[in-house]
Amino acid sequence: METVQEVLEKANIVRDIKARRVLNTAPEQDSGITLDEIQKGITIERLQSLEVPVYVYGGQVTIHGTFKDDVKDLRVAGYKSVFYNHNGSLGVKYAAIDGDKKLRLEKLSRLQTIWSVNINSQGCQAYRSFQDKQQAIDCYKNTPDCFIGTKTAFAGVFGNFYVVLEIGAIYDSEFWKLVKELTGLDEETAKTKEEEAKARRAEQEAKWEKEAAERRIEDRKKEEAKKLWMTEKYAALSKTFQTIPYSGFGTYMYPFCSRFDENKKGLFVVSVEKGSFGRKMMKSHLFPTEEIDISKVNEQKAKVIAPLYENALKTKMLFKV
Repeated sequence: METVQEVLEKANIVRDIKARRVLNTAPEQDSGITLDEIQKGITIERLQSLEVPVYVYGGQVTIHGTFKDDVKDLRVAGYKSVFYNHNGSLGVKYAAIDGDKKLRLEKLSRLQTIWSVNINSQGCQAYRSFQDKQQAIDCYKNTPDCFIGTKTAFAGVFGNFYVVLEIGAIYDSEFWKLVKELTGLDEETAKTKEEEAKARRAEQEAKWEKEAAERRIEDRKKEEAKKLWMTEKYAALSKTFQTIPYSGFGTYMYPFCSRFDENKKGLFVVSVEKGSFGRKMMKSHLFPTEEIDISKVNEQKAKVIAPLYENALKTKMLFKV
């Protein structure tokens, strides 16, 4: 089984023994690579067919030449793995090679699982776990070889045994063979299951959208009812109580309706008192009806009034208790 680096070297792509090159070795030559190709994950076949210099390093492939598209915010398979180098060449991490194929392989493995397939910033891995050591050994010996990469087997710390495939790249001609090996799905069955999953997802999204629309309507109704209640309450209080501006120490009252609980509403009474070290302390109580008992306010534990709340009081229409 060969690694991506070994396969690329056989295609006359150079393993660069130097540090990263300072100069672009093809500064006037169009690479011929499009943004769409990059975003889908440059295929192994495409890399092998490029007519510009390509260099293999420990963590990436570097493509020299000129590029028409901007890859500044480009992510392959959800990860930042393609970037410009200072000399204008394009750095492609191995995780980004065949990104589209790997992403589809991961999705297919979720429809029917023999091997679990996972993509992260380091690459694409397929793995199986066993409780029996011999089963793990047999699996390792018979792992599919229809991909470019490596395989390992090891014992876990809790007694299980694991076989892991590091999938570096997949030839187009081998893709469905690999899918069959890892999931048990042939091409026709896989496409059928993909369509079924797509239909279920569309149905679920339509349901979520309907529920969200209903919640928005209900929220609007609650907000309108709250505004109406506040307007009516202010009007009623204005006929009975004197309005006063917030002026620091004193006892104030105003209508209150919770943003989160429509049943939590009434007359909010707050008493601002002088505390130690020049601090302003407050005691407060919410009365669900207009029957106000100041003794209930005085029974509350005093706390330092927050500047944000005090500023809010300055903007409210307050009533004298």
